[in-house]
Amino acid sequence: GGSTITQQITRSLLLTREKSIARKVKEAILATRIERSLNKDQILYLYLNQIYFGNRAYGVAAASQNYFHKELDQMNLAEISILGGLPRAPQIYSPLKNPVLARERQNYVLTRMVETGAISKKQQEEALKTEVTLFVAGTDKEQNLQYAPHFMEYLRLLLRQKYGEDLLYHGGLKIRTTLDPKLQKAAVAAVRKGVEALDRRQGWRGVAGHIEPSEIPTFREKLQKEMVASIYGNQIRFPESDSKEAPPKVVLSPDKKYKAVVTGFEENQTLVAVGRINGIIPHKLLQWARPYNTNVAAYEEAQYVSDPRNLLKIGDVVWVKPVEDSGRTFWLFQEPRVEGALYSMEPATGNVRAVVGGYDFSKSEFNRATQAMRQPGSSFKPFVYTAALDKGYTFRTIIDDSPITLQVSPSEVWSPENYEGRFRGPTPFRDCLVHSRNVPTVKIARDISTEYVAAYARKMGLTSPIHKYLSMALGANDVYLHQMVAAYSIFPNSGVYRPPIYVTQIEDASNQVMEKGPIALEVPDEASQPTEIELDVKALKKEELNTGLFLQNQHWIDQDKLKLSPQELKVLYGANIPKDHVITPRTAFLMTELLSEVVQHGTGWKVRELKRPVAGKTGTTNDETDTWFIGFTPHLSAGVWVGFDDPAKKIGKKEAGGRTAAPIFLDYMKAATDGTEVADFKVPEGLNKKDIWAMTGGSALFAEHKPLPEPPGAATLERSVDFFEQDLEGMAPAPPKQSAHVPESFDKPAPEQTEESDPGF
Repeated sequence: GGSTITQQITRSLLLTREKSIARKVKEAILATRIERSLNKDQILYLYLNQIYFGNRAYGVAAASQNYFHKELDQMNLAEISILGGLPRAPQIYSPLKNPVLARERQNYVLTRMVETGAISKKQQEEALKTEVTLFVAGTDKEQNLQYAPHFMEYLRLLLRQKYGEDLLYHGGLKIRTTLDPKLQKAAVAAVRKGVEALDRRQGWRGVAGHIEPSEIPTFREKLQKEMVASIYGNQIRFPESDSKEAPPKVVLSPDKKYKAVVTGFEENQTLVAVGRINGIIPHKLLQWARPYNTNVAAYEEAQYVSDPRNLLKIGDVVWVKPVEDSGRTFWLFQEPRVEGALYSMEPATGNVRAVVGGYDFSKSEFNRATQAMRQPGSSFKPFVYTAALDKGYTFRTIIDDSPITLQVSPSEVWSPENYEGRFRGPTPFRDCLVHSRNVPTVKIARDISTEYVAAYARKMGLTSPIHKYLSMALGANDVYLHQMVAAYSIFPNSGVYRPPIYVTQIEDASNQVMEKGPIALEVPDEASQPTEIELDVKALKKEELNTGLFLQNQHWIDQDKLKLSPQELKVLYGANIPKDHVITPRTAFLMTELLSEVVQHGTGWKVRELKRPVAGKTGTTNDETDTWFIGFTPHLSAGVWVGFDDPAKKIGKKEAGGRTAAPIFLDYMKAATDGTEVADFKVPEGLNKKDIWAMTGGSALFAEHKPLPEPPGAATLERSVDFFEQDLEGMAPAPPKQSAHVPESFDKPAPEQTEESDPGF
């Protein structure tokens, strides 16, 4: 009643495990056909790459990784013989669960290899003497934590919503995602580095504990045992040994934190012990530890620790991290309380490549990239400027950057401010965005109307609630990070919006493809998707509209109670906008140029270190509670948010998108684009870049609107009177070179710069 290897392949790849005569007949027929088509080596190849080996491993390559953390060609004979004994019954002969039976099975495999002449008797004896280290693969959650936990959890929620719990959890689905492991690793590293750097600028919250100096030797042995348990806790020796000694080798990882005790002080360094390892913390790597205070700018020299004895004493217990490529040098560490998120996708396809929803998934499963709604600050401004270009503004349109007071209620007024409290007077439209000027942005929004700006934001893909008051132009409405990234991706994609794609293929338990291609998982509300155009405007004809675009946005016009003129409808959804586009290629290119200028000469200056075409915008909100940077290269978009979960808690005086979020974006993009070809942004066919200063947006031909330096008209009712956007985006020359012997994140931030210090201003 047993099955041959060919029959097992047939059943696994082509049939089911149904116990019936019909299935057995089909199996025999198909197995015969496979024998005629493939040789024995090919059949064995298929078999070894799909059978179950236990320990969460399907296929021999996965088994080698899971059991030994090795590639196939790195295994020794002892390890090979353990795997060779598993296919018959991986649970019964598991070296993790039944080491005695596994040992007998290993000996049997080696004996058969001797009998067939594959190895010698001496090789068998040496293999049986070889001690092997086995690794336990762990649970689903432990596995997911190693890779992309926030992405996996968000995907699980979407799949459960679409397919239901029974199919998702019990259907044996094989799901191919768009995640790029290399980019995901880079995203995690960038967020952790950026958040930890910000946490150090906020100051130190104190030691983890204190012991008497006489207790240090005992405490060190305790730490040693804890380290050994954390490093070797998922490892098992095979065969089992009577030795009770802990594994002697302890290698510290620069990605992990360790508890240490202060043992003394020397010139320019503090002596610490991490278990049995003696090490040092150079003064450079702890001088950041001023008392915790987000009301004081961290770059001020007077705030740094001058003598570690004023900070620590012998017997203090602290957390440390090894400096990379060093086992004896550490930096003083504390677990950040501030959070960060990064979301990245390809503009051309919508494929989501990396998602980091927080600093540590094991501490908080909340996904700040997809679930959090936060104020975007100035990172919302590009939507205002895009909308203005389509209403007739050009790069050279003059906006009067001068004080303005708006009546927001019968008893209240609002006077928007620029960050430094100064006004520039008549300023070109281009410079207003490049240098993130608040007052001109409010005047533009007042001129083109908040109703129109709200409609524009909707067609760019923003679905969070929009309140139509003037401070919306400065980012007063809450948004989702992932929707902001998708909206920005329209610019390098010539005006085409691509919804985020997480899955490219789903197969059922029998390997049959259920769905293939870009798979939409976010199920739209059918009630909000009209199928026929309904127009109350007599002056507008259906043929004057991009039908698909209008239908996608018609429910927003009703839901938000938007008051739009016939001309505004044609600007927003006119037939001149190509099919499947949300804005014209010309408008998209103009905004790409503007956002490139933001990087080259404006608030995003740090990102120009990428040294390839890149565009983006910073954002900072009231009292430095949220900081953003959203940007893109021709082939990849990414957005970064940093802040506390409590939206009322500020992250630090003068912390801004350019200082806090932009470096995370830069680190991620450096790794993501490493080794890729440098490409330029696509120029629409027939567009002459020499004329760019005089160009309006591609839909401006419908706009019966003439922009004025000082827009006329009554003030719009302002609900958010207490929103005073402080755009902390000071411009500065290129960052100084970093010290060669200390991690770059420990160099003190440069002093605050003014706009005049930027050579490109």
